[in-house]
Amino acid sequence: MTAAVYLSRYHLEVQLFDGNSSRASWIPCSHNLAGYPDGISGNDLLKRMRQHAANYGVEPQYLEIQQMTRGNDDIFILESAEGLFAAGDVVVGLDQIGNAMGQAAVAATTIRNDLAGQSGLYRRA
Repeated sequence: MTAAVYLSRYHLEVQLFDGNSSRASWIPCSHNLAGYPDGISGNDLLKRMRQHAANYGVEPQYLEIQQMTRGNDDIFILESAEGLFAAGDVVVGLDQIGNAMGQAAVAATTIRNDLAGQSGLYRRA
């Protein structure tokens, strides 16, 4: 979600796919985040992060990406039970104990505007 916020603040088109299985939801109270001296629950943190992303126009699709392949012209094809999605560029956030893509949340970005090429903030992997 953090990547989605950063990218959307640079006026890049972002689509966030959220498998809705974040490990943060398991945390009753985390004291490891600056700005929350009394701690914050994982679910409250996720709610705030989703709101932060929404403030920049990012609305997650709650679905699990099952497979990702690179197609023609370096376009990524993301496959879910709900269908196929195409993206020019992908940022992957993995569940540390999940399978490589099984529990992943993927922010797929279509970076086609001049900002991406001129800013030096982005490079294709």
